[in-house]
Amino acid sequence: MHSFSFIDIVSHLEWSYDSNMILIGIAKRSLAFVKSLHDNDWNCKLDEGMAGLASCRWGPMANHIITISEFKVRMTVWCLADKSVQFIRNPKHEDKGLSYSPNKKLMALAERTSDGRD
Repeated sequence: MHSFSFIDIVSHLEWSYDSNMILIGIAKRSLAFVKSLHDNDWNCKLDEGMAGLASCRWGPMANHIITISEFKVRMTVWCLADKSVQFIRNPKHEDKGLSYSPNKKLMALAERTSDGRD
């Protein structure tokens, strides 16, 4: 059994697909945390900074996390395996409009351009 405490109100909590980690989002602070349930010393802190945090979720595999900034300015894909970060501008939605291929190698995302087109 594990007990974790955080600096503010938890807005999101989600298990990883393999049930080895949990993802915790604190929107008020623009932070997301990943905690391992098997290694107490391992943890991860994801900071969206001034962009804000509207939502966070696991990617198609347990080593990717997807965050959406406030006002849908950007989507960030965080890779825990190699510590890389990719940005995608203007996702259309915070909690939908995102899907993966059956083999989890491709992602489709609805985005909105600056001229209002989808």
